[in-house]
Amino acid sequence: MKKLLSLIMTLISICFITLTVFNKPVENNSIMLNSYNNEYVENYAKDNNYNYIELSDSEYNNLMRQTSNFEYNVVANGIEITEYKGIEKDIIIPETIDNKEVTTISLKLKEIPKSIYIPSTVNKINSVMDSNLHNNYYKTIILEVIVLIISLVSVLLLNRKKNQSKQIYLISLYFLSFIYLILMSLLVYFELKNIEILFIIITIIYLIIFISIYSVSTRLKTYDQEVDNIKSFIDEALTYAKKINNYELNEKIKYSDPVSNERTKELELEILKKIKNISTENNKNNISDIIDLIDNRNELCKKTKNK
Repeated sequence: MKKLLSLIMTLISICFITLTVFNKPVENNSIMLNSYNNEYVENYAKDNNYNYIELSDSEYNNLMRQTSNFEYNVVANGIEITEYKGIEKDIIIPETIDNKEVTTISLKLKEIPKSIYIPSTVNKINSVMDSNLHNNYYKTIILEVIVLIISLVSVLLLNRKKNQSKQIYLISLYFLSFIYLILMSLLVYFELKNIEILFIIITIIYLIIFISIYSVSTRLKTYDQEVDNIKSFIDEALTYAKKINNYELNEKIKYSDPVSNERTKELELEILKKIKNISTENNKNNISDIIDLIDNRNELCKKTKNK
């Protein structure tokens, strides 16, 4: 089950990374710039590696001009186009908006168009495509790989825990790691705004929760082992003590401190040895000595817990 979950998480991450790779932004030379009697646009296309076509008179006259799909600013010398909100792959920028000439293009397109018509009134192009598209592409892949590494390291760390009695903690950590992987993969793939900040915040929260629960489960496991050790000591001591048939000794062993540790082991071995030795020699002095040793052990347990 653990290996299967690791495999599923890896496959999910590979799917997101593969989708990102296949959505690599196209180069400028796959976009066609069109104009009519505008030498500036022709020179801009050559300088920035765009394909360029000069429209004929008939092509220019047949253009379907719309202004409703554009965001723009009014500048000193006319209109600056800042955003295209339409869905057409052939973008046609109008010559005028609100009776003012369109003179400046400052587009940052994220969706790659087939062609862009730029009118003869334009004498300045700040940008056509978002210059960060390629940077965002590589950033997305890097973040997706980091998410995969963090998730897999978490799961592999959980897979190392053997004979863990607190299964509820392990299940919650597996579930947490899976949710983290899915959530972060979606956020990174769809490139939400301020993704770097979101990535850092969510990852820190995830690590804090994961480390906290993992630490608690580890401490509980250690405690369970200590309790198992002391139960083993108590069970063995009671087995020998029953042969002596001394009520006080039996009660003292039965209700000994339920927490054991490395510092009590030597004393416990001495107690067991003495109980074995008096199994056939039932005298009050020997039993009294054993009860004193058990009291000393219980006191040592308390001191150890207080530190």
